[in-house]
Amino acid sequence: MNKGMKKILKATLDYPLQRINHLRFYRQSDEQTVIIAGSPRSGTSWLFEILLELMPRSLGLWEPLRMSKYPYMRSLTSSFRPYLSPSEQYPGYRQFFSDLLAGRNARFDTIHSWNIREFKNYLSKNPRLLIKFVRANRLLPWLIEHFPSLQVLLIVRHPCAVVASQLNHPSWNYTRIQNDSRYPVVSREFLRELPHIRKLLDFSLTPEEKLAVTWGFDYYIPLRYHIEQKVHTLFYENLVTRGELEMGRITEHLGLNMDPEYLKLLKRPSQSTITNHNMLFTSPINKWKDQLSPGQVSRIMRVVRGFGLDIYNDQPEPVKDFS
Repeated sequence: MNKGMKKILKATLDYPLQRINHLRFYRQSDEQTVIIAGSPRSGTSWLFEILLELMPRSLGLWEPLRMSKYPYMRSLTSSFRPYLSPSEQYPGYRQFFSDLLAGRNARFDTIHSWNIREFKNYLSKNPRLLIKFVRANRLLPWLIEHFPSLQVLLIVRHPCAVVASQLNHPSWNYTRIQNDSRYPVVSREFLRELPHIRKLLDFSLTPEEKLAVTWGFDYYIPLRYHIEQKVHTLFYENLVTRGELEMGRITEHLGLNMDPEYLKLLKRPSQSTITNHNMLFTSPINKWKDQLSPGQVSRIMRVVRGFGLDIYNDQPEPVKDFS
């Protein structure tokens, strides 16, 4: 579907679709809902597209916290990476997520694809929602506390790989991040326990440092609450290098049958991947070494150490697990 046609259909169908979804999913709960969380450019799209084909009756929702898609969110927060304390109720958020996690407030442009397979799944009884959600990391402790039946996959990728990918993407390119006052995206509630980061924020930051600080908060917060004990946390690098083993663990966690035919999907890049000729011959876990200078790598890792996150060093693969 081209962008022009999608824009026309959105303007025509968005409101009636919301009303239909509210009635259609009125009795649906969040028990079968799966969230894929992770920082932007960490492999969430890739895993999302694979699982959409693996999960029977799956209906994909795409990035539901974009305020352009849900203007109601502006009445709750001005941050596009909100944090909620797990011990608080937040009635407005609770109502929003009760509807979201059951599909009741799904909009035309949050449903991933209107292809034939997903349209059939949309019409099926009790479709299983799969939500790609890169803005969820800092919300995960609260979501898990208040929606305990929710299933969550949290994917982690090397901060240098994430930052390099972002700087090579139109949404986060060097000039844009340099001039964007929203970056770094800081959760100030935690600065008291992060003295190195608090001190760093007193200085002018390079674009890679801004993105590294944002990556740090995105993972510091959920790991601080030890949610890795309640969700399935995985490394992007393991999915690349040991895909069959990692997919076996994911499908077991979600109660899915692992069809070996689907392993070939691991070799297919996601629709959000931006490639050039040179990168076609480079491993996705190594290519950041060709994209970042030694100085940039040093600055990124200095930020990450300030969060006390020692699961990565300047080598491509993780050096320790989450325990």
